[in-house]
Amino acid sequence: MTWVPVGEDRMSRLCATLAALIGFSQLGCSAILNPENSDEVLRCGNADDCLEFEEIAAVVGDKRTQATCAAPGGDGSGDFTEAKENQVCSVTDFQLSCAIKSYGGDESTGNAQSNRIYVQTFTEAINKAGLYIPCAEDRRGSRGCKAKLDSTCDAGLSLNAFGACDVANPEAPAVEPTPDLKALDVRDQFCRSYFWDDDFVCASSGTSNYLCKRCDPAAPIGQGGCAQLYFGGAPPPSTPTTATPAAPPKPT
Repeated sequence: MTWVPVGEDRMSRLCATLAALIGFSQLGCSAILNPENSDEVLRCGNADDCLEFEEIAAVVGDKRTQATCAAPGGDGSGDFTEAKENQVCSVTDFQLSCAIKSYGGDESTGNAQSNRIYVQTFTEAINKAGLYIPCAEDRRGSRGCKAKLDSTCDAGLSLNAFGACDVANPEAPAVEPTPDLKALDVRDQFCRSYFWDDDFVCASSGTSNYLCKRCDPAAPIGQGGCAQLYFGGAPPPSTPTTATPAAPPKPT
């Protein structure tokens, strides 16, 4: 567990620490310490209690995070009474839905009448013929495409774990588009644009349950895995990685 110190200059140190955590690690295990209490943690009965602490309120003012109240390292299991007595405040990534249905669209067809950019872009993508298909023969060997017929990739590239030509040690492996991954790039870009962080993807955990999450290299593509669709050897536009986003989009 990562403990965040809160001392005499606690506000500035806390914000600096959490700024680093937001960029480089999961926040779910970051409990907030308070040396003014004998147990040195900010205790709570629910998440609203956490917002009463100035340390928490300052951090969740950034719309990318939210306060949580849970037993340290807890997953909801164990004795309820004991867990309640041991709940402490922590800061986690904001739980943002990336399901098209949350914004007035259909997961299969989108909504051509929507005035939301996310739904409009999704609708255009899934209805564009010839977009989510393997690379053309003359593009084989390019980044994100299968190898050439002689099993080689273009100079400086080699096959990655997904069978696509790629650079060495990429931040996100390049993958070739397929019908099964239709509009995944749009979903991922929605999450990255909100969090201003290319580590975020739209992870599905069912037929229509989608949440923005930090990618997991061990997870399958589309279910939280770290990967980037390449179209004919080129990636979709990248997103900036520093700024404070607007308030979360309101689901319809």
